Amino acid sequence: IEVNTIAVRYCKRRHKCTKMWLGLNARYQIMEAYFMSRAMQPVLFIVLFFKFVIICSSEIVLNCFPTANYAVGYNEIVYVSVGKMFSIFI
Repeated sequence: IEVNTIAVRYCKRRHKCTKMWLGLNARYQIMEAYFMSRAMQPVLFIVLFFKFVIICSSEIVLNCFPTANYAVGYNEIVYVSVGKMFSIFI
């Protein structure tokens, strides 16, 4: 996410500063990189959210039920459910 944010800022600033002295092809490539980076940001935030859900689920199960026999099954249910939600949203 940090690299993507830096890429968005860099491409936007580069496009504003180089309008006059770059050719049309170079300006098009800069704007294409900017739009592609902007389009990827929501997907990256959704991926980060789902990874956070899986990590929290694992921590809850391992800390609250360390000797329970169903801890692995619970984690498997969460992994599969989050994977399905991820495929629906993305």
